Amino acid sequence: MRTVEEIYLKLDQIAPFRHAASYDNCGVLVGDAEAKVTKAVVTLDISLDVVEEAKRKGANLIISHHPVIFDPLKAVTKQNSPAVYEMVKNGINAVCAHTNFDLAEGGTNDILFEMLDLTEPKPLGPTSPVTQLSLGRIGKLERFMSPIEFVNYVKKSLFVGGVRFTLGSRSIKNVAICGGSGGSLYEIAHDSDVDAFVTGDVKHDIFVKAQNDGFTLVDAGHFSTEAGFIDVIIEKLSKSFGDLAFARAEACVNPVKYL
Repeated sequence: MRTVEEIYLKLDQIAPFRHAASYDNCGVLVGDAEAKVTKAVVTLDISLDVVEEAKRKGANLIISHHPVIFDPLKAVTKQNSPAVYEMVKNGINAVCAHTNFDLAEGGTNDILFEMLDLTEPKPLGPTSPVTQLSLGRIGKLERFMSPIEFVNYVKKSLFVGGVRFTLGSRSIKNVAICGGSGGSLYEIAHDSDVDAFVTGDVKHDIFVKAQNDGFTLVDAGHFSTEAGFIDVIIEKLSKSFGDLAFARAEACVNPVKYL
């Protein structure tokens, strides 16, 4: 049987953990690296529902994009950290690949780039001195779209229930993207000779700037701009470990609901 460490080392080849941002918390975050893996569940977030699903499916490993432990825990109790508590109680391990996967070739931003069917990739924002890759990407659409057509295109392409946006004054062809929380890259995107910027978790003041700039800014949500992580990880790990089942977490759904 495969061990947690073997899975970790393969993920390290896909997206080296040493490339993670200094503030991040990645790697084996819960459990025992030497534990034998019965089955693995892949998710974006390790919620209590995902842990319960892993228990039902007989999985003792959860692979996630977002760290199940980010800020230091002063205690692990059923009340203050229920997901971690249940994992420890039930012998479920966790490996989390966060900003290392964001920065990796073929990682979060390249997946988002492909989901929007963009071409001619270029970096958006400062590049990592180690990977020479940036958190964002710039690409081209196959054809020009009106701003509102483009907003609907993003919504459909990312299978999201709703988007927040501003409508710019020009047609859309050149697009900047950044998966997750990329609002801080707005000024860089705006100054990069693009017609629109797609990201998530945009703050109100950034929307005001975009409105004043006459620029198309689309907030498609943190979840929807990174959800492609799951299928890619399952595909890559299944090729390397044909004797181990990797299941998509059915409980991994967007916690944000739309009316």
